[in-house]
Amino acid sequence: ERATTCPEAQRSPALTDGLVMFLSEKPSEGHGLEGLRSEFASLVDCLVSSGTLRKEQYLAAVHRRRFHSALLKHPCTFVRPLLEALRTNDFTGGVACCLS
Repeated sequence: ERATTCPEAQRSPALTDGLVMFLSEKPSEGHGLEGLRSEFASLVDCLVSSGTLRKEQYLAAVHRRRFHSALLKHPCTFVRPLLEALRTNDFTGGVACCLS
C-alpha cells in the first residue's frame, strides 16, 4: 500500500495509480523542467476541474511541505515563547531574544 499525504488520493486508489503512472513516465522530450512543470500544472488543473482536488487544499499541502523542508535546512529553536516576544515594546529585540 502506498503512503500519501493527499486525503483525496487515499480515498481513490485509481487516482493514486494514475499519479504514480504520471510521475513514472518520462516528461515530454525536449521540454526539460519547463515541460514537466507544464504537464504537472495541467494535471492539477484537471484534478481541480473534476472536483477530485481542491486548489486551496493542494496549495496548503505544498506550503506545508516547503515550510517543513525549510525548517530541516534551517532549524530554529526558541528559548521563550514567540507570543511573549511579540508583546514587548521592542519587537526586534523581543524576537531576537527568543532565538538561541
